[in-house]
Amino acid sequence: MKRFTATEKWDDPWFRKLKPVAKLFWEYVRDKCDNAGVIDLDEEAASFHIGMKVVWKELQPSFEGRIVRLPNKKLLIVGFLEFQYGKLSQACKPHQRVIELLIKHGLWDVTLNTLSLPYNGTLLDRVSNTLQEEEEEKDKEEDKDKGESEGKTSPDPKPLSPTKQLSDSWCSEFQKYFGAPYKFTPRDGVGASELLKVNGHTPEEFVAIARKAWENSKGFWSKHAVTLWGFSHRFNEIRGELGLLVGKGQDRRPSIDEVDARQGVLR
Repeated sequence: MKRFTATEKWDDPWFRKLKPVAKLFWEYVRDKCDNAGVIDLDEEAASFHIGMKVVWKELQPSFEGRIVRLPNKKLLIVGFLEFQYGKLSQACKPHQRVIELLIKHGLWDVTLNTLSLPYNGTLLDRVSNTLQEEEEEKDKEEDKDKGESEGKTSPDPKPLSPTKQLSDSWCSEFQKYFGAPYKFTPRDGVGASELLKVNGHTPEEFVAIARKAWENSKGFWSKHAVTLWGFSHRFNEIRGELGLLVGKGQDRRPSIDEVDARQGVLR
């Protein structure tokens, strides 16, 4: 079986900083997962093939936002489907087998004929990485129902995570500026998570910097700021260039066609 690979990963700071066992594990699961990006990990077999001891619990922090654990304990590579196939379609024969696998894994909504939760733009906030977390959520729901039945006041809603705040703010600002909805993908969720880890800005500040990049659309940094994923990977360059050029009158707004074209290339 042959699959696409991203040769630029060797220039990605995230990949570069991984320990050797984590780099080998990443290549292993990408090769050994099924065509839906799901793998039932056998740590003993993985250790044998890699030549180093593989313990998922120890590796998990390195792959936050990139590999998640499904309720059935299998692992899902977040960006696999989009990277390998683009948009899935029932009309495409090669995609039909993939969709059958997604149905099997509970990741396809047969009624809506589309990927179902938890696999969508809110994946980072909606998937439990362990069965324990899933049980904790069930307990909270039961306590809430019990409290309502006894006439108790329900607790305030849980505040949004910083990643969700940034994602929502980005989509909202994009809609305001370009007049079209933002095409959010799981990779954007990964980009948002990485931004918040390594930079000392609030979600609102990140969006404000992106807005300046959009307004200064003649610079190379603008095309990388059209997607949240691209913005996260070129953030330091974008911020540095804008610090030199903001206020020089470069305010041409790109057309919707330009934005769509850029999003298509950068994803």
